[in-house]
Amino acid sequence: MTVSLEFLSVSRQMSGAVRVYRLFREVSLSIADKSGAQSERVMLVRQRLPQSSSSDEAGAAPQMQIAAENVLVVLDDKIYVWSAPQSTPPSATPVDKLKEEFHIVPQQSAFAVDPSGKTRLTHSVVGGTKPLEFFWLTRVDGITQDESNGDVQVDGAEIAKAAEELLLNQFVLADNVTDTLAKLRARAVDLIEPATAMLGRRPAGIPIAVPIHFKALDDAGQVCEIQYFVLIEMPYTNIAEKISKRIKEREKERLAMEAQAHVATPTGVSVPGMAPPKSAVVSPEDLPAEVARLRARVESLDAKVDLLTRQLAYLIKQMKEPPQ
Repeated sequence: MTVSLEFLSVSRQMSGAVRVYRLFREVSLSIADKSGAQSERVMLVRQRLPQSSSSDEAGAAPQMQIAAENVLVVLDDKIYVWSAPQSTPPSATPVDKLKEEFHIVPQQSAFAVDPSGKTRLTHSVVGGTKPLEFFWLTRVDGITQDESNGDVQVDGAEIAKAAEELLLNQFVLADNVTDTLAKLRARAVDLIEPATAMLGRRPAGIPIAVPIHFKALDDAGQVCEIQYFVLIEMPYTNIAEKISKRIKEREKERLAMEAQAHVATPTGVSVPGMAPPKSAVVSPEDLPAEVARLRARVESLDAKVDLLTRQLAYLIKQMKEPPQ
């Protein structure tokens, strides 16, 4: 049997001079048999929320954890427990306190990590037979776990390096700096709303998710686990400048390789990805003309770099202004 969590939040714009939304939300469990086909759908919450001038009333997305034979769903300030019965219909009942069953309390001690320091994420394990063993399942440099209590320490500087490289590799895919930075800004703007809902404030940069996932094993062989993520906020200006610099370096390398191949490649020999050279090896008397041609190309490239630098400054200014 497989259990998955389904969350539906609907907002509709109403008529009138003021933008007003009527919000609805549903939280349910989808029960699938061994073949993967859905066998049941258990409704946990079907709620119509009051009118609001924004969609914030929908609240945060629910979280699901497995503890022994129970499915725990955390929504707002309540926890719903569902157990697969042998002969009675499925039911879900909100509880104010978890039973003393072996599980990791589904609660985060922090939602963001310090990009220049170290952040400790604390955890609480309920039930089970001591001693406990912890198994770290997230393979990320810069994160370590205290084997005595399951607490996790995140080295923000190490994580920031990995997050920066992730962004550079993701966006340095073309030679057009302007288009690439526009895509970066669009991605950053799209992440503002979900990050604000999670942090309770506007993010200070581009939010990148850092996964946290580990299991606990007690002396009786029981296993429980928890999985969530925290955010690290990467400065937009710094990332944009490094993306621009890397694209320009790639363009210079391409032009240098093309010039070198043009000078050294004999007639009739083709280089993959380049047009065949127009002439044979440059003769000594033709070298001054060839040098002048390459100098002109370098001057043209410098002019392009100057233009792109001004465009970068304009995009950074737009990023600092609140999106309309």
